[in-house]
Amino acid sequence: MAFETESHPGDLGRAFGLVRSVPEGTTLSALKLADGGDRVVARLFQRTGRPVRGELRLALPVRRALPLFGDEQPMHGAPVPVRNDAASLSLRPFRPQTLALTVAAAPRGAEATAQTLRLPTDADAAALRLDAQGRTIPRALWPSAVESGGVAFDLSSGKVAVCRGQTIALPRGAGGRLSLLALSLGPAVRAEFRFGDRTIERLVPRGSGWIGQWWKPKPGGEGELSPAFVPPAPVAWYATHLDRPDGSFEPYRFAYLHRIDLPIPSGATSLTLPDDRRVAVAAAVRWSAPPRVEPAEPIVR
Repeated sequence: MAFETESHPGDLGRAFGLVRSVPEGTTLSALKLADGGDRVVARLFQRTGRPVRGELRLALPVRRALPLFGDEQPMHGAPVPVRNDAASLSLRPFRPQTLALTVAAAPRGAEATAQTLRLPTDADAAALRLDAQGRTIPRALWPSAVESGGVAFDLSSGKVAVCRGQTIALPRGAGGRLSLLALSLGPAVRAEFRFGDRTIERLVPRGSGWIGQWWKPKPGGEGELSPAFVPPAPVAWYATHLDRPDGSFEPYRFAYLHRIDLPIPSGATSLTLPDDRRVAVAAAVRWSAPPRVEPAEPIVR
């Protein structure tokens, strides 16, 4: 699977690999985290039918290498030698070998900084009509704060901004990313967020009801299936029941806030919200951190 990120300065160079070298004539069939602890498990086998000596070198320096059985239980015996930050291997013909590798800690990147933006809030979150039946989010369930994707959102005001094309000022020299907590009041909406003359479109998933499902038969479809779907924006918060207009509550009717991430173009000084009252935004945080790496195509369609 391919992943993508925006262009940015980095310290890994133009090419990067988890594995730098393996012994000649050897196949590395698996490289994964150990089931317990923070070691890395490597599975190799010699495929040429002759003894081979060489090194297993990873992107991070190897500090210790221990032999394992195939079920990852420790094997009695001396540890595998480590020389010049790589495991020094001696492989017998056609024999598999499993190793538990302790590697050096990865260098820490720049610490993320975050700033909560002031929204033009104009509606009570507990008064939002989420569907045609007028169901609403119970006031007692509305959170004071939510954390999603490493970003902390302040929701203590209990207010939201119903989108009418309002403009929000961005901090000077903003850059980085803008994360919103948003929901659609009804079916999902394709909404346009504008930074100056640049428009970014995002799908804002619905704030209640089914947000995803597996393949299922269509009613009366003679074997036809409705395709599976999941929302592209992660669920940042959910409520387990909704209030009805008559004051009663309905259990197992869920409400959601979704996290919408937007890259802030260089030089942008403001964000214009969509001119669509079906979209409500509960919080906005501008943050700077290493760019996210995301799948180039949906993992689940």
